Amino acid sequence: MTRSIKKAIFPVGGLGKRFYPATLATPKEMLPVVDRPLIDYALEEARLSGIEEFIFITRKGKSSIEDYVEEYFKNKVLEYKDNNLDEESGLKNLTFSFTRQSDSLGLGHAIWCARHLVGDDPFAVILPDELFCSKTPCLLQLIRVYEERGGCVIGLGEIPIEKSYKYGIVSYSEDDGKVVKIDRMIEKPLPQDAPSNLSIIGRYIIQPQIFGLLGQEKSSIGGEIQLTNSLSDLIEDINLYGLRCKGQRFDCGSKPGLIEANISLAMDREDLRDEIANILRDFNSRI
Repeated sequence: MTRSIKKAIFPVGGLGKRFYPATLATPKEMLPVVDRPLIDYALEEARLSGIEEFIFITRKGKSSIEDYVEEYFKNKVLEYKDNNLDEESGLKNLTFSFTRQSDSLGLGHAIWCARHLVGDDPFAVILPDELFCSKTPCLLQLIRVYEERGGCVIGLGEIPIEKSYKYGIVSYSEDDGKVVKIDRMIEKPLPQDAPSNLSIIGRYIIQPQIFGLLGQEKSSIGGEIQLTNSLSDLIEDINLYGLRCKGQRFDCGSKPGLIEANISLAMDREDLRDEIANILRDFNSRI
């Protein structure tokens, strides 16, 4: 019997260098998509997926994230009360905690910093700069595969093979068209070395054994501790599955991705659609 996924780690300690100079004063996770910061979309995805313990890995200069998270939960309680909804229906059990990553040593190191908060439970990881829009929350899609198969589950998306150098890429031995059984993971391979066009999209369900491997991991690409290296080592003992997630993915860790997300989500809004469409038509006429 698999243990329920109730804890999620949000690694928000990155420097956001691709958005300098804006991120010298504003954390990347607080950059707006229409009228909500990126972190808000991640919080909603986790909450709607059944997460009860929210764990944030931050760093100096990111106190605005902590302030926003506290206000988020306060506002949700008020929202439920204003609509005469029972606070017991999920909100009362939600908790959040913060711990700092002293140095920017990569995703693997950020997750390792949460080991004392996670303990011996399986957990989820959500990268807020990967915004995912879908009818069923992306993380919930992963949880359903985990409940059926156990092990570790990673969210995947198809990319043009020429962009493999930007992502973690998986190799797999089994494929039913929806779920693959992963046998190898490579961090940012050149196109000629990429084993597939399936990239990791910043959503994970991981077993706690990963902490022991992360603690032994040596820095690799860019001097960082890569999560993919430890997950590859974990394959020897625990099945690792990849799910082709349904929905639309926006890589908001890049400027074009953030702009695309703003346009797409604005066009989904009835109060903005016509005005944004007019702006786009005017812009196209000037190209």
